[in-house]
Amino acid sequence: MDLERSIADCLENKRFPSLQLLYSQCSVVAYIFNEHDLAGDMVERTIETEKQVSRKAEAFGMYLFYHGLISFVLARKTKSDKWLTRANEALSEMEKYAKIGPCNFQHKLLLLEAENAYLFGDIDSAMIKYDRAIVTAGE
Repeated sequence: MDLERSIADCLENKRFPSLQLLYSQCSVVAYIFNEHDLAGDMVERTIETEKQVSRKAEAFGMYLFYHGLISFVLARKTKSDKWLTRANEALSEMEKYAKIGPCNFQHKLLLLEAENAYLFGDIDSAMIKYDRAIVTAGE
């Protein structure tokens, strides 16, 4: 089944949790392949679909991380307040995840913090955060 048919099937049958996961997975794949505009579109679709479900995706921490990375890339690229707001929301949420599960999320938080520093031109702080993220991921 191709992507368009999968999306149509989920919409037709009101399978919003499946659609949410599909959009989130597409956002990650698009980001990995440097298709940032498509990734951003998938993030927006995920956010819209989340309004139809009672809970977020089980792997939300991973998607939150990628949605944050996508938002920072698009904030740099477009200079849009929308993407800066989404990036900051992801950063804030990741702080909560890092407090609850530091071994799984602290390095992701540090990467998002590095992206934030880079976005605002604080290259020295960004480099420190990137290095700390690498060390923390290995712990």
